Formats: sequence, structure tokens, C-alpha cells
Amino acid sequence: MLRKESESCRPSRCSASLIRKPPSTFTGKRLSSIITSLPPDNAMFDPAMKISNFLYSALILAGITALVALIMHKKIKSVNMLDALKSVD
Repeated sequence: MLRKESESCRPSRCSASLIRKPPSTFTGKRLSSIITSLPPDNAMFDPAMKISNFLYSALILAGITALVALIMHKKIKSVNMLDALKSVD
């Protein structure tokens, strides 16, 4: 159901949004400062990540995926599909 343009921002909705905005902004900033101050420096990720970090993770993921694909290909190839379809489990 489509809303009319006049219903999208009625005065009660707009005022409620304006009333909720400052407390939520304050709460968000406060939670952000707590989250960044809690863990020790050696447990935090380096914000200046290098492209090699992404490449290493992509290569590891591709290698594991290829290994699983090869193993499953050999296992699936040994299954007789016609017999598997005929059997009732």
C-alpha cells in the first residue's frame, strides 16, 4: 500500500524523530568511546590494513575451497547415480 506524500512526514512523526535524534546520537558516541577504550592496544586490529592481508585471506579461502571441491568430486564420481535414484530410502 502506497502512502500519500502528506502521510510520510506527519508533524507527530517528524517531532518524534527530532526528539529521539539527540539522545540516540549521544548514546552512540558514548558506546563508541567505551568500545574503543576497553580492549588493550595489542588486542586491537591495525586500522591501516594492507591489501596483502585481503589477498592472503582470499588465497587461503580459494585453496580450501579447491581442496574440498577435489575431494568431493572424487567421492561423487564414484557414486552410481542411476542406482542412487532407483533406491528407496
